[in-house]
Amino acid sequence: MANREHNFFYAPTWDYPPNGPIKLGNVIPSVKKPHRPLSCVSPEDSALLKTEKKTVQYTKEKLRSGRFSILTKFLSIFGFGVDVGAEIDNNDEEMFTFDTVETTEFVPTADYVESAVESANVRRFLQTSRYRKPVYIITGVKIVTGAKANTTKSRGPGIEGKVGKKVGTSWEGSSDFVFAYRVSKVFVSEDADKSPTEEEYRKGAMLGDERKEVKLPGLAVLKIEEPAAEAEGFDAEKLLEDDAVVFCAIPREEESDE
Repeated sequence: MANREHNFFYAPTWDYPPNGPIKLGNVIPSVKKPHRPLSCVSPEDSALLKTEKKTVQYTKEKLRSGRFSILTKFLSIFGFGVDVGAEIDNNDEEMFTFDTVETTEFVPTADYVESAVESANVRRFLQTSRYRKPVYIITGVKIVTGAKANTTKSRGPGIEGKVGKKVGTSWEGSSDFVFAYRVSKVFVSEDADKSPTEEEYRKGAMLGDERKEVKLPGLAVLKIEEPAAEAEGFDAEKLLEDDAVVFCAIPREEESDE
């Protein structure tokens, strides 16, 4: 049977706990900022799909091409002193080990997506961008416990052509944290055929309690898709999690979303 494929993005740091800012239902303007939502529409508990795996290992051998794999970049970004200028040997490898990986996901319905884009902050973002930019909804998170990471690098071959002693970087022990997240990319436009939404609008508090009704244009969800890592300014790496193929992505170091 063919492996199932799943696309996830690495969390920007390992500092976000399960009950922190990266959560299901976040509506975000950028995949690189999952912790800065425009709004959050929590899905119904009945819609959640949960899986739990024990003693999960992600292992990735480096390529002969000399390009460090994403796991090495990930460790380097978080201060593990990886020598990114060193020559790569095909015996080098990297590994993450987790005591538990809990994945929680949901499939957003059309009604759910429509309600998610109706929030004031999301509307403001869409209007400011003239509906040229999409928004993203976090539809899956991977929570890990008991994290360990290890990179092993072979020193260059000696005068007899034998691989030298292996050296590496290792780390273990942490609180539970969000390891990765999954998103749906949503494109929205104004819909002239839809009745405008009426919303009570309050002018700033400095002006007292003056209120008025304003009419907001109807919105139409044009399409919902799973974004490709490369199109969002990420690199993607194919990993194997038991019987499932997982594509994990991390922002390119030279890219900036500021």
